[in-house]
Parts: sequence; C-alpha cells; structure tokens
Amino acid sequence: MLLAAVLLVVAVAELWIVGIGDLAPILSVTLSLACVALALRRVVPLLATAGALAGAMVVPSVLGNEAASTFGWLLIALTAAASCGYHASPPLAGLALVLVLSGGALAIEHGPVVSEILFGWILAGGAWIAGRALANQASLTRLAHEHAAVVEESARLHAEAALAEERLRIARDIHDSIAHSVSVMQLHVGGVRRLLTPGQVEERAALMAAEAAGRDATSDMHRILTVLRSGAGSSTPSPSDLEMPSLRHLERLIRATEGAGIEVAYLETGGPRPLAHGVDQAAYRIVQEALTNVRRHAGAHRVEVTVAFGPASLEIEVRDDGRGRVLAARGEPGHGLMGMRERATAYGGTVEAGPGEAGGWVVRARLPLSGASPAQGVGAVGGAEPGEAPAGRGATAGTTALGAAPKGQVAS
Repeated sequence: MLLAAVLLVVAVAELWIVGIGDLAPILSVTLSLACVALALRRVVPLLATAGALAGAMVVPSVLGNEAASTFGWLLIALTAAASCGYHASPPLAGLALVLVLSGGALAIEHGPVVSEILFGWILAGGAWIAGRALANQASLTRLAHEHAAVVEESARLHAEAALAEERLRIARDIHDSIAHSVSVMQLHVGGVRRLLTPGQVEERAALMAAEAAGRDATSDMHRILTVLRSGAGSSTPSPSDLEMPSLRHLERLIRATEGAGIEVAYLETGGPRPLAHGVDQAAYRIVQEALTNVRRHAGAHRVEVTVAFGPASLEIEVRDDGRGRVLAARGEPGHGLMGMRERATAYGGTVEAGPGEAGGWVVRARLPLSGASPAQGVGAVGGAEPGEAPAGRGATAGTTALGAAPKGQVAS
C-alpha cells in the first residue's frame, strides 16, 4: 500500500511538472487507477498486474502519449512486473500476462517494430525474473526456518524421551535398593519375633504389623515401577536393568568396551569400602554411561577409568583420547550426560564433562559418602570385603592400578 502511494505521488507530480498538455488530467486518472490496482497485488496478483500495466502502458499508448516524455509510468510498470513474479500463481501465467500487455502497448505506440517489442520484453521480463528470484529466496528462507523449528522440536522431544527413560532406570535402581533394604528389615523383624516368649503378645503383634507393612511397601513399589515401565513404552527391561547395578560389575563394562576395540586402563585408589546401595548404583551407572558414550561418539582408541575412594566422597573419572573438542564445539549436552547429572544430583553429587587438556573427553563425577555405612554396604568393587583388595586385581597399599589390558581381560 505504501509503495503504491509513493509511486502515485511521483507519477502524477511528474505529469504536471513536465507539462504534457491536455493529456495530463486523463493520464493522472489512468496512472492513479494503475497504482490502486498495484495496491491489491498481494490479494489478486494477476488482476492487479493487468490493471497496473493497462493503466501505466496500454491506455497511455492508445491515447497517443509519448512514453519518452515521462518516467513515472515505467516505475509503475516495472514494479507491477516484479510484483507479478513474486506473488502470481501459476508463475508462467503471470509472465505471459506481463509480456502480452507490455508488448501490446509498445506495438500500439511504435507499430510492430521487433526491436522495440524485444527491448520492452527484456525490461518487463527482467523485472518479472527479479521478483520470482526474490520469491524463491523467501520460500527457501521460510522452509529453512520451518525445518530448524521441526529439528529443534524433534531434539526437544528426543531429549525428554531420553530423560524419561533414564529416570525410569533410576526408578528401577531405587526400587531394587529400597526393596533390598526393606527385605533385610523384614528378616530382622521376623528374627526378633521368633525370639519372643509366648506371653509377649503385644510385642509379637507389633512386629507382625511391621512385617506386613514391609511386604505391602515392597508390593506397592513393584506396582508403581510396573506402571512407570509400561508408561515409558519399555515393558521388557534388558538383563542389565534386571540385575543390581554395582561397582563390583565394572569388569564386565570394561570387557564390553574392549570388545569394541578400545584399550581400557583402570585405576582404583583409596581402598575399597562398603557403599550405600544408591551411591553404588549411581556410580556404576555413571561409569556405564560414560563408557557407552566413548564407544558411540568419541572415536577413541584408549580410555582411562579412575575410581577414587576418598574420606568423604567417591570420585570417578573417565578420560578418552577421542575427538572431544569436536563434540564440545557442537555445544549440545548429550542425553547421557543429563542422566549422569540427574543421578549424581539425587545423592548430592556433581558431574562435569568437557574436552581434556591434552585432547579427548573427560567425565568427572563426585558422590558424597556421608550416607554410607557397613549396614548399607553392598561390598567393594569386585566384591571385596572392607580392607581387602578386589579379587584378581593385586591391590597394594590401598591402591589398584590396571594398565592397558589385552583384548577380553582386565589388566593387572
């Protein structure tokens, strides 16, 4: 609308400034109608083009106006041709309309002179091509934005699905841990109940109620986990999900990584000790996810796994020699990393990941051990008792170092 108004002012003002005589009033009307038609170019592009070219070229030629005496009509005609290329559909119908009207106007004014008609077609056709090129570019830009939005939405949904699956695995681990603890409490309560004398009726009733509450709690947790599993679309858990995750199973993770052609070096420091079930599970899952990422994404040839038992925390480091800086340049945290952080946060810990100083990728996790106690312990790494070295690893002075292992076995 604004463009049409500007062209109207320029074209009409030019007619009166140049002074073309008696044709000025009627040409002002025709050019005004041409600009009005041009204002409708987005609504009815073909009709708007026909009206604009008729008012700017055909009618003035019929009236005998000398086209060379003014310039405003040419601006209107070229704008109409370019607008037709941008808005008209089908495009070739718009091109044919532009060429017919522009060529007809020139034939009326100059006669059937081929050079004049060709020159007019070059100008009008060039304007149409420019408009069509802009339309194609706008379409490509719009499609690119729509594709980016679809990709972003797909990535968001994928991230949510991966996070939901990881939370389901956490729920399974919590179920296993609590079910184990509740089962132990039930056994102790049952043992105490059997030690009661026949006269201790109230005590026996209280202990029997505690046992029943434990069984109900275990059953409720199992039902809730079943609902979560079916809701996540994973009705059949994998064997690794059915077993109790524990650092004592690290050797199988190492063997799986070596089976993928990656050299593994394992280092354990600080002396193994009993861990709370939840901390033990979280530590195992963090190492599992870190090694899985190494196999899938890192393109590494060697990975170093360090588990350090500190006075108040368990520290884990998984370092590879892959393309860590390339992964960092993408700027998107993986779903596995989000899952590791959720597990660590659940126990008051932290997880950091990024490119290493000498290349590759490094994952560092810290889990507080304040909640660990012998009663909660599930054994040290490799199934060792407190104060013992893990079986088959040859620990000395509380430190076990495993170098690069041959394929299929852990180094010692």
